[in-house]
Amino acid sequence: MAVSLASISLGATALFVRPLSDAGIAPASIAFFRYAITALVLLRTLNLSIEKRSATFWGLAGGAAAGLGWIAYADSIQQVDLATNGIAYMTFPMFSLLAGRVVFGRHPGVRSILSGLLVVVAAGIALGPTAILAISPVLFIAPATFGFSIAVLTERLGVLDPFERLSAVAVGATLTLSPLVLSLPTDQVLPTRLSAWALLIGVAIGCGLVPMWIYGAAAPSIGSARTAAAGAAELPTMFIVGALVFGESIAPAHMLAAAIIFASIALTPTDRSSGVRASTRPLRTSRFGEIRGEWPGTSVKLARTVDPVLTD
Repeated sequence: MAVSLASISLGATALFVRPLSDAGIAPASIAFFRYAITALVLLRTLNLSIEKRSATFWGLAGGAAAGLGWIAYADSIQQVDLATNGIAYMTFPMFSLLAGRVVFGRHPGVRSILSGLLVVVAAGIALGPTAILAISPVLFIAPATFGFSIAVLTERLGVLDPFERLSAVAVGATLTLSPLVLSLPTDQVLPTRLSAWALLIGVAIGCGLVPMWIYGAAAPSIGSARTAAAGAAELPTMFIVGALVFGESIAPAHMLAAAIIFASIALTPTDRSSGVRASTRPLRTSRFGEIRGEWPGTSVKLARTVDPVLTD
């Protein structure tokens, strides 16, 4: 549910991006501010200790990919209607499963594959096969990078706490986007109106810090397949925003697509990622017949009363 709520906030991105683009702010600048404020706030939590350095570097790589993808996403929101943009973007669950298989060797289950296919089918139904064929391949840059980032998050960042994961992703994106932003004219980077600054802060918090923290906290616990499926709640949100704010129509096919997406969320199994490391601390039996220890992969203490005869 938390990931779905984060996806809803991401689905409202056009509320910030389109006015900023109209104000002359470049897509790279919008993407930069989305990550830079989070990186600045959480820089001190970046963990480069020996035991967590590898995971942090994976987080930096995932952030770099997500940052570049967000440039394409911000540009497509401005150039293409939200329904068409959503169709392309909702293919990211399949990219996530593909990255998990190719990069990390994780075999998706039948239900996970079926759920991902349902999302793609739902997106296709929303506008029809003719529109699918007319979509530019550039629109698939964002879902591909986002899918890869989800796979990294679920498979390699489980040893980091939520703030460490978030800081690694945000810093990686910020470092990658910085050279691009520095090459732009000043008027395409820094707004001249206070209202535009408010929109940039809204992008950073409402479309950056908050949903990224939710993804970072929840994704390693539920796995890449269910994270990707729950993230598909962004599509119906884009339909609603397009209709209520930008005057785009909602066809019956859009409603059917939304129903299929929520069915895919229910279908996907909750498979905790291999990136969430189990605790190696053994369970201990006390003289009073209790097993004490930590639940694997969490800080939750376990205390269960057992029959001392069975544990002697």
